[in-house]
Amino acid sequence: MKNFVLKITLLVGLAAAVMVPLAWKFESGYVDPFYTRLTTSKSPSLIIGTSRAAQGVQPQEFEELAPRMQNLAFTLSHSPFGPAYLDFIKEKVDEKATNGLFLVSVDPWAVSSLTRKEKGPEHFREKDSFISKIHLKNVNPNFEYMLRFYQEPLYNAFSSGKKEMRLHKNGWLEVNIKVDSAIVKNRTARKLNDYETYAREGSLSPIRLQSLSEMIDFLKQHGEVFLVRLPTSSEFAALERRYSPNFDAKMQALAESHGVHYLNYIDASGAYQTTDGNHLYREAGKALSKRVASDIIHIKQLVSADAS
Repeated sequence: MKNFVLKITLLVGLAAAVMVPLAWKFESGYVDPFYTRLTTSKSPSLIIGTSRAAQGVQPQEFEELAPRMQNLAFTLSHSPFGPAYLDFIKEKVDEKATNGLFLVSVDPWAVSSLTRKEKGPEHFREKDSFISKIHLKNVNPNFEYMLRFYQEPLYNAFSSGKKEMRLHKNGWLEVNIKVDSAIVKNRTARKLNDYETYAREGSLSPIRLQSLSEMIDFLKQHGEVFLVRLPTSSEFAALERRYSPNFDAKMQALAESHGVHYLNYIDASGAYQTTDGNHLYREAGKALSKRVASDIIHIKQLVSADAS
């Protein structure tokens, strides 16, 4: 019996010796671009969307409006609007919140089926991702994520990490890569090639649009909702206009039907530095975030003046 207890004790000690440093490495923000968002407690204010928002909208710039804002945007593969992302967000919102702020980043791709196979939720691209499958969303450390959904061998976490990327505690994904014109031009060309394929094969999804509508309804129970369309490079904006020429009209109508505001910055495309045509560079994201915060404050002032 003593030998059995000793073995168990040794096994527990060995597991702790491995898992505690592993958790610390993940917590650093340099190992994985998603992990920290699966460790935070429920929040009264959120940034929602795909990687455009993950990199381009910085919670710290909304401190005056929403001190506890978290960025819960992931990628076009993981968090397009749909039943899975809606269910995920419902478990990340503080159910007691009534005065929160929710920035919902929208673009045509986030409400599209990108291939002909994506006809329904059972075929949606996010169905096999952690967004759909993870059970633990608000625990720290999150060993379920590490063991089930980290995409590399666990021992890679003990390497020097991804220095060009840092996931902050508030969920903002800072990407620190070179943005000289030649490099950005090449990245943009490659990214455009991918999205031109989406444009040929994809289409706006009624199910995804309905999930976006349901998302707004849910979030309105906990605070103010703003739909936000982020700027891109001028080339990306042109592609999106060709792909979905009525997208802004759809979003404006959706916002009006729910009694929320649509902040559309797509006409500023080309004015903000991107890393690849699709994602705002960190300094551009900071400037854009300040602009969004300022516009929201202005809207609140106008509403308050009208009410009085």
